[in-house]
Amino acid sequence: MRRRTLLVPAWAGVALLGLLSALLYRWMERSGEFDLAKVCVYGCRTCDSAAVSTALRPFLGTPLGRVDLREIRDAVEVVPGMESAIAWRSWPDGLGVDIHPSRPVLLLSRGGWRSAVSDRGRNLPDSFISDTLPLFEVGGSPDPGVLRRIVIWASEGIPRGVDSFRVEGRCLEAVVGSRTLLLGDRGFSERLAKYSEALESGCLGSDWNQVDLRYEGQVVLRRSCGQGVSS
Repeated sequence: MRRRTLLVPAWAGVALLGLLSALLYRWMERSGEFDLAKVCVYGCRTCDSAAVSTALRPFLGTPLGRVDLREIRDAVEVVPGMESAIAWRSWPDGLGVDIHPSRPVLLLSRGGWRSAVSDRGRNLPDSFISDTLPLFEVGGSPDPGVLRRIVIWASEGIPRGVDSFRVEGRCLEAVVGSRTLLLGDRGFSERLAKYSEALESGCLGSDWNQVDLRYEGQVVLRRSCGQGVSS
C-alpha cells in the first residue's frame, strides 16, 4: 500500500511535466519557433530543381509539427520526371526530402521531336535526354502495344551491336551496318540472337541488305532492287 501511495505523486509529477512541455511547445509554435524555414532536397539530379522548389514552397512557414509528410510526398511526386519521394522532419525548423527520379530507358524521335521515355512508359522532361540512351526513330503510326513491349525490352537491357532502331507500324527495325533487320512486334532479343547465329554460320553473304526475322525457324534474306526490296 505504501509503495502504491508513493507512485501517485510520481505519476502526477510526470503528468504535470508532460502538460508543461505541451504548453511550452504550443507557446513556441505560436511564436514561430518551429515554422518550416528550410528544406534539404537529396537526389535532385536530372529533375527540374525549379519545379521541385515550386512544389515545396507552399509548405514554408507551416509549423513543423503540422506538416503532413504525405502531402509533401504527393506534391513532389507530381513533378514531371519524378518516380517517388520520401520526406522527414528535421527539428526545429527543417525538412528533408529524398527524391527518386524516373529511370529513362530510351529516346523516341519523330521529325524534330525527341523525348526520353521511362521504364514505365512515361515521357520525361528534356533534362533526361542523353546520347547514351538507345534511339528509336518513329515512322507512320506505331502500334501502342509494340511501343509498350519495346519499353519493357529497353528496361531489361538491349543487346549491343545495333546501330539504330526504327518503329514502323507493328514492326521494329534494327540497323546493323548496311543491313536492316525486321524484328516484328515481339521477341526482339530472340530474333537478334537468331540473326547472330545466321551471321556466324556464314550464310548471309555480303549482298543481302534486309534480313527478315519475323518467321519462326526462318531467316528470310532480301536485297534492294531499285526503289523496292525483292527476295
